[in-house]
Amino acid sequence: MAKKQILYYVYKIKSSKLKESDYNIVISPKQARLNKELVSLGDNMAFNCIRDYYNKETDFERLSKIKKHRDELKNLESSKKNSEKIEAYQNQIDDILSMNDIVNIEVDNKKAYKHIVKNGFCLNGITYKRFACGAGQARRNTVSFINKNIYDDIMKKLLNGLNIKEINLSKFNAYFGLYMSSVLKVRTPRVCLINDCELEIFDKKVDYIVDKVDSDGNEYREIEERTMNLKMNVFDGQGLISPEFAREWCEDLELKYMPGQFTIRASFTKGMVSVFDFKLFAKEIAKTDIIKDVYGMEYKIDDIDIILSVSQFKMWKYYKSYQEYVDNCNKNNHIWGVARFSAKKDNEYSLLNYQYLQTLDLNKDELQKLAQPTIDWIEKICSGDSLYTLLFLLGKVNEDDGINDILDGVGNDFIKAIIYNKDLLQDGYIKKKIYDSIERRIKEAKIGRLWAEGNYQMMIADIYAQAEFAFGLPVKGLLNEFEHYSNFWNKRNIKKVDACRSPLVDFHEHNVLNLVNNNEVNKWYKYNGSGVIYNIWGVDTIRHSD
Repeated sequence: MAKKQILYYVYKIKSSKLKESDYNIVISPKQARLNKELVSLGDNMAFNCIRDYYNKETDFERLSKIKKHRDELKNLESSKKNSEKIEAYQNQIDDILSMNDIVNIEVDNKKAYKHIVKNGFCLNGITYKRFACGAGQARRNTVSFINKNIYDDIMKKLLNGLNIKEINLSKFNAYFGLYMSSVLKVRTPRVCLINDCELEIFDKKVDYIVDKVDSDGNEYREIEERTMNLKMNVFDGQGLISPEFAREWCEDLELKYMPGQFTIRASFTKGMVSVFDFKLFAKEIAKTDIIKDVYGMEYKIDDIDIILSVSQFKMWKYYKSYQEYVDNCNKNNHIWGVARFSAKKDNEYSLLNYQYLQTLDLNKDELQKLAQPTIDWIEKICSGDSLYTLLFLLGKVNEDDGINDILDGVGNDFIKAIIYNKDLLQDGYIKKKIYDSIERRIKEAKIGRLWAEGNYQMMIADIYAQAEFAFGLPVKGLLNEFEHYSNFWNKRNIKKVDACRSPLVDFHEHNVLNLVNNNEVNKWYKYNGSGVIYNIWGVDTIRHSD
C-alpha cells in the first residue's frame, strides 16, 4: 500500500465572519469542527518549513498510540466516562496535528478581505497576515494567512536566497503558492537543468476563431480553417527521471510498483517527470557520458538522477547556477515532494461526462450501445448481485488492501454487515438503502455520466525526443506526426482511441490517436506502463485546449 498522506488541521474562516466579529475571533477546535471551520490539509513544504523553524517534528509514534486508544474506546459500550476519555484523546490528537500558525480564509466578502490584507486579523490571540494563495486555492476563493510573529523568518526561508527586485506579481504569487501543495516527502535528487525546446512546425491545419464585425457594427465570431506555422514549447513542464532513482522514490513512497510518472514539487519547482533510461540513451545513442546544463555546467551522466526543464524551475534566471540554488535549499532545509504518481493499473472503465457525448453525432443505436454497459451495471446492482453490489458500496478498493484496510474505509455499518453476511442483500431495508445510494447515479447516467471502456492517463511528450534535445542531438523522436504510444492499449491490441481532455466543447477536440507498437518504442518507453506518449510534430495539444 502506498504511503498515506499526513493530514493536519487548519482553521478555515469566512472573511464575512471576521468582519462580523470585528476581526478578532476566539474558537476551540471542537467548536470549529462542529461549524465545519476546521479542515484537513495534506503535509506540504510550508508546513515542513514551520516545523523546522520550531525544530519540532510530529511525534507519529505517540499519535498512533493515542488514536488506537481512542478507537478502542469507540468500540466499547457508550457511557459518559468513555465519552470523556474519547474527547480527551481527541484533544491530544488536535494538539499534535493542529497547524495553528496557518489559517485559511474563504473570501466571501471582498471588502473584509481587503481589510485583513492591509491590517491582519486575530484568532485565538494570534495575529495573522497574508501568506500564500496557490492556483488551486484561488479557484476556491481561499487564501492562507500566517502567524505574524514567524512571518519574516518563514518568508526568508521560503524565498530561498532570492533577492528579487522586479517580477510579475501574479506569476510570483502562483509560484510561491506551490509551497502549500500537498506532497509526500521523497529524497532529494541530483539534477541537471536544461533549456526548454521550442520547435517550429510548419503548414499545420487548424480551426481558427476569428473576431468579426457585420455591416451593422455587431461583433461576432467565426471559425475558419487555416494553415499556419506554429512555434511550440514541446516539453513544457516535463522532465526525465532515471529508473534507478525512481525505484528509490518508490521506497520513500512505500510503493510496491514503479510508476511511470511523478508529479513533483520542490522550492519554486513543479511539473512532471517521466521514467526514462537517459543513462542508457547517453551510452547507446548520444555516445557520451557528459551532459551540460542551462548554466553551462557539465556533469557526469552517472551523477544525475533527474533532468529538469527550465519551465519546471520557475526561478532559474534568478540564480547564478543550479548549485547556488541547491546550497540555499540545504541552508533552508527545503524538501522534495511528490504530489501525484501514475497508477499501478489503469481502469478498464471510466465515467464519461455529458461534454464527451454532446459533441458527437450519435444515432439511437449508437447511443444505446454506448449506454448498455451502464444499464447492465445498474440492473445487476438493483437486482442484488452480491459482487456488483459490494463493489459499488465499497467504492474504490486497492489491489493490495487487506480486509482490515477495507473495513477501515467503510463509513456505514450496514455495508460492514453485508460484508459479513451477504444474505442481508435480500433484506427489504438493505435493498432500500442500496437503491437510495444508486439513485443519484441513475439520474447522472440520464445526463451523460456513462461507463465507457477507457480511462484517464497522463499526457507525455515524446521522452526519447527530450533525451535527444538534452544531449544536443537533432530532435526527431520515435513518433512521427499522427503517431502515439500507449502501453495500456497496445496490450489490448487496440490501434485507435479517442482522446478527450475536459472541458470539451467542440467535435474538433475529439482527438483520434493512432497507436504505434514496435520493438523500438517498447524498448525506450518500457517504464511507462501508464500514460499516453504524444509525438512532438502535431497539433495534439492545441486540440486538447493547449
